[in-house]
Amino acid sequence: MLMLAGTAAADAGAARCVPIADDAARLACYDRALGRAASAAVPPSAGGTAEAQQSLSSAPPQQADSATAAAPASRAAGEAKPATPAVADAFGKESVPAPVRADQPKEPERIEARVVGVVDGPERGQLLLLDNGQRWQVIDDREFSVIANDPPVALWRNLIGSYWLRFEPSGPQLRVRRVK
Repeated sequence: MLMLAGTAAADAGAARCVPIADDAARLACYDRALGRAASAAVPPSAGGTAEAQQSLSSAPPQQADSATAAAPASRAAGEAKPATPAVADAFGKESVPAPVRADQPKEPERIEARVVGVVDGPERGQLLLLDNGQRWQVIDDREFSVIANDPPVALWRNLIGSYWLRFEPSGPQLRVRRVK
């Protein structure tokens, strides 16, 4: 019974946090409504608003106490803690493709550069530093025989998304991945 009363009190307390526009202040309001340990107030210098200050300071003590008492009981019953709105919004977001802006330059289909220093091989795992600052690692298992000082190379993406590097003008080509 105590758990149900605590949940109803927490829901009522959280409802008054919804209209708060400032993210940090709204989160602090939710923390207080759900009985979590949070800072007592959000100072205006830290992004808090007068509205948030009033909302934080006007919570009846019995709501915070009943929510605090209900929190251990609900966790003991095996219930998961609810995610904060910011955390819930981030869930799975890494798999959503980034929107393409009109002013964003299109990735070139091919680049040309020079490998800095002497190339002897190359072999799997070897790092190749290009004169444009990029660093590429050889991921091809095939053996090559290239010995050159500052050799020119061309790089391009293949159809499945991996990259190829070819020693110019018509040397061997090998699979690489960019590491910097």
